[in-house]
Amino acid sequence: MELLTQLFPQLSSGPTLRVLGALLILVFGHLFAKIIKILVRRIWIQGAEGVTKKDIERGEDNIRLAGNILDGLAISAAIIYLNSDIGQGLFTNLASRSPRIFSALLLGTLGVILIRIITRVFKDFLNTVGVNNYLRELGLSRGASNLIAAAAKALMYIVLFQFVLAQLEIGYTFLNQLLNAATWAFAFMIAGIIFYSLKDLFQNIAAGFYLKNSRLVRQGEEVKVDGETGEIKDISLFSTSVNTDSGYTLLTPNSQLMDSPLRIKRTQSDLETLEDITSYFVAQNPSYCGPASMEMALEVFGYRHDQEEIGEKADLEVGEGVEEEDLMDSVEELTNRKVRTAWVGYENITDLEDEYKSWFNDGALIVSNFFKPEIFPDASAGHFVLSVGVEGEEILNLDPSGTNGGVYYVNKDTLYDAMGDFGHQRGYIVVAPKGTTAYWRIKNDLIYAEKSLYDELSKTLESRLGKIMRKGRILKNSTPQSMEKYMENWASEEKLTRLWSPEGFTGEKEELGGDKDEASEDN
Repeated sequence: MELLTQLFPQLSSGPTLRVLGALLILVFGHLFAKIIKILVRRIWIQGAEGVTKKDIERGEDNIRLAGNILDGLAISAAIIYLNSDIGQGLFTNLASRSPRIFSALLLGTLGVILIRIITRVFKDFLNTVGVNNYLRELGLSRGASNLIAAAAKALMYIVLFQFVLAQLEIGYTFLNQLLNAATWAFAFMIAGIIFYSLKDLFQNIAAGFYLKNSRLVRQGEEVKVDGETGEIKDISLFSTSVNTDSGYTLLTPNSQLMDSPLRIKRTQSDLETLEDITSYFVAQNPSYCGPASMEMALEVFGYRHDQEEIGEKADLEVGEGVEEEDLMDSVEELTNRKVRTAWVGYENITDLEDEYKSWFNDGALIVSNFFKPEIFPDASAGHFVLSVGVEGEEILNLDPSGTNGGVYYVNKDTLYDAMGDFGHQRGYIVVAPKGTTAYWRIKNDLIYAEKSLYDELSKTLESRLGKIMRKGRILKNSTPQSMEKYMENWASEEKLTRLWSPEGFTGEKEELGGDKDEASEDN
């Protein structure tokens, strides 16, 4: 530079001298890059033996890259020379911030290591539990899985870069804001990819929630799906299994089950109004309140067997009571066990309201057996009625008696007390048609509400019993909604709320021909 000053004294000012020096650096740097490229081309490419055209092209690319690097270094040196004062300040600033810079480098290195460990461990975990195989079964390809993994890894690297910038105390710069925007964009993109890739899984779960809480599709129900008829075995969040009549178990994803036509066997008519209920009313013959109650229940389920046929099958004679077992066996034999029955005695009743609700919810009807004088003071014997619903704490009954009969509500405690020890203890008979959850419960001996009443109960059946009874408690009522307008409180000594009486009601003392006293058999 002193030589330049002596040759050109008029250019001895500082800025002019710096420009000339920067030009010389650029010229000599570019010449140095040219010389290096010529030497390398002659020694490496032209002097080598057996070099192919492809090798020459690759070598030329590398030479050009090296030349660009040398030109870049020359330009950088010129810039540093032009801004020597700034460079000196920058160097001083970097020296003072070196601990924080070194800490940021260590943090970045640690973050990269942790990201690699996390991705590897998470990948191994998914392979171990079989999630990847399940996702592929749902139609998610390996390429889509790799894309989701790469996007998640990129998001973690962006977050790490933000931590490094924070360590360097780089505030709300444009770069920082750009990284924030990129983070949110990546997050939404990953969420969208995951949602789109797992939409079948989400559909299955949503359909599973619906089916598990549906009153139509329940365990034990008889259904027809994909041309196969069978009984629902289990409903999970992901799939529904059906034991088909052909001897196979059909496993169907819940989303496909919702999309395909599903036929459910209708096993009970809708009892929505008082007219619907009374249309099934049958006046009993003397001593035939049990068979008459069973006749009404079977009629509701679509089976036509009159009380005389049922009584004859049960070996019932006029003036004598009928044993519960004989009555139950006659119904099962007449229907070829397409209707099953179960007896719950007074000593095994835990909560009459909850038990009735759970049975009604599962598609059954109940024939209640109680000591009638406890409810009708002018009656004289035990009695059978058909119970068809629960409203609050009251049981809705369809009584086949020609005098004190009809449709009426009885408080659950009153009915329970009337089942007590009046000569002998009574209870109720569950009547369930095939294709209902109630039928499945009877077949699997899930009859009682209290699990301690079972000598042996598997964990699966114990869990199922708990769910059944919880549903019974959750139900607000199990009575047709249109019944309220027919509610009428009769001012009488009867411990009930009467809704309807059969025509010809006289109020005279009823001659049931069954229980002659408290110790006699039920009719």
